[in-house]
Amino acid sequence: MSTPFPRGIEILLKKAAVDTEFREILLDDPSQAAATIELELEPVESAVLQTFPKKQLAAIIDQTEVAEPHRRTFLGTTAAAMLAVLAGSQTAVAGGPPQKGGGMRGGCTGSLPDMPPGSGGGTFGIQPDVPNVPRNIPNEVRQLVAEATKIPLMKVAPTTRLNFDDREWGVFRREIHRRFDVRMPLKTLKTLRTTKLLTDYIVESLEGYEDHPIQPRPPAPAGARPY
Repeated sequence: MSTPFPRGIEILLKKAAVDTEFREILLDDPSQAAATIELELEPVESAVLQTFPKKQLAAIIDQTEVAEPHRRTFLGTTAAAMLAVLAGSQTAVAGGPPQKGGGMRGGCTGSLPDMPPGSGGGTFGIQPDVPNVPRNIPNEVRQLVAEATKIPLMKVAPTTRLNFDDREWGVFRREIHRRFDVRMPLKTLKTLRTTKLLTDYIVESLEGYEDHPIQPRPPAPAGARPY
């Protein structure tokens, strides 16, 4: 069954379809179910869930399908990772599968902002052979958060909150794309309110590309300040 529901409800339904314990929580208290996986529902999503009788909601869960490669993610406990899977599926339908070495390409809907020169994207001629160097994504995200929030790196923790104004969120999203080649809608990024949630999303987006060589990124323009 293809669920014609908002993204937050779709996450709840798919998790309930593979997790019997979570299913019971969802049927008893949808708000509590969302809280257990750190999912912030939109007001309209909460209102929709309140209109469903328990029997009807159970029937919808029974008809909800989860692709076999995605079952492990929906058996997890982090909504951000589940959101990454749904974003990747939507990309595959809209414009083909994610490209090798590129994270979730095309994950944004609508027009994308103009990317400044040297900020990533595009091709840069013939790339030299680069050895497979394992990436420490959590550490790279901590460094990014430290730069963006002006918090000393040693003090950046999984619970560190991400609070920016609208302009800073846009810059932050472009920097994530430049460093990790992962794109996401700005609305999605704003739901990843902690370092841990952002890390989980990026790790999930890059899953399957661990063995791909890290391609060198062109340096930022001279004098440019990302934040």
